[in-house]
Amino acid sequence: MDDELSLVPKPMRHYRAVILIIQKILDLMTGLRKIREHMPCKETVASVLKERREFISCICLSLFASEHVFRAQQPLPQFLPSARQALETLTSQIEAKTRRAIDEDVESFKGISLAYSVAECEVMGDMVDTIEELLELCRQLFEMSLEEGPGMPGEGWFSTLGRG
Repeated sequence: MDDELSLVPKPMRHYRAVILIIQKILDLMTGLRKIREHMPCKETVASVLKERREFISCICLSLFASEHVFRAQQPLPQFLPSARQALETLTSQIEAKTRRAIDEDVESFKGISLAYSVAECEVMGDMVDTIEELLELCRQLFEMSLEEGPGMPGEGWFSTLGRG
């Protein structure tokens, strides 16, 4: 797109940033998969399944909204579920279950398993930060100028009259 002749400016810097963010999301998801191969399922997965599903739903909805924004070239929805709040709920539940498991039977919960649980929470925190970066970049790319209404000149991210 850099070499393409056009009268319409293209936000290449923003596109590059989106590509880097998506690559980071992919790396974080790969890291989460590796961490989850070594985690104690009973204490940190099965007992907080509802909270995990809510967290994953928030992430999926944010990614879906980002995809839709690029396809429709429209602004993000005004309200999206908070992945950060879902993560805080999930981590507090995991910590409570871990404390209970350690108090009940120290032998069953080994130090390495605890380290993987802590690592997972950190990677999920990085995931939330990265998703929020992506959403912010989508807002910058596709928000409409406040002075302009629908159908007016300068509408959209690629306008020659608006923000280019």
